[in-house]
Amino acid sequence: MVTLDLKGKGIDIPSVRAAALSFAGDVPILQKIFDILRSGTVENISFQSKGSSPVDLGKTANIKIKGRLSSGGIVISGLDLSFRDVSGDCDIEEGILQGSVLKGEIMQTRIRDGKLRIGLEGKDALLQANAAVSADLRDVHAVLKRIVKNPEFHQELGHIQGLSGHAEGRLVLGESLEAIRVKVGIEKMKFSVNYDRVPCHSG
Repeated sequence: MVTLDLKGKGIDIPSVRAAALSFAGDVPILQKIFDILRSGTVENISFQSKGSSPVDLGKTANIKIKGRLSSGGIVISGLDLSFRDVSGDCDIEEGILQGSVLKGEIMQTRIRDGKLRIGLEGKDALLQANAAVSADLRDVHAVLKRIVKNPEFHQELGHIQGLSGHAEGRLVLGESLEAIRVKVGIEKMKFSVNYDRVPCHSG
C-alpha cells in the first residue's frame, strides 16, 4: 500500500496550484480543481491519496481533500459564472467537490449560507447549488440567460426590458451542467420592468 498525506495552512491558491501541477500536472482531477479555484487563500488543507502503487495515487476515487477557503475566486466555466470573495469549507471525495457554509459575491449579488456539489469529471457533471441570495435583479436576468438553455425560456426573457430592483430569497440549482433546473423562493422583492406583452408593470 502506498499513501500520500499532505497538510498546509495559510497558502494562497496560485502557490497551491503551481505546486500541485508541478508535482502531478497530468492528474485530470487536479487540473479540474484549479480550473474552478482561481484565487484566494487556503486557511487549512489536507490532501490524502492511497493505492497499491504510485500510479493509483492519481486516481480520482483515491483522492480526498479537505480545506477552508477565504477571499476566493471561483469559476464555473461550463456556465460562464465567476464568483469573488468566496469563503467556506470545501471537501473533495469520489470526484465530487462539496462546499458548505459558503458566502461570496457574483456581480452585485451577495450569496450566503450556500451549499455546492459539483462533479469534477464528465461534460454532463453533477451540479447542485442551494444558497440564500440578496440579488440585484439585473444580475439575475443576466445569469438566467447563461445557465438556462431552454429556447422557450430565452424567448420569454427577451420580452423583459429595463429590469431593475432588488430581491431576497433562496436559489436552488440542479442537477447537472447540461440539464440545469432553477428554483427560486422569494422572501422580499421590489422591482420595475418593461414587459412587452404588457405595456408597463411595476411591483
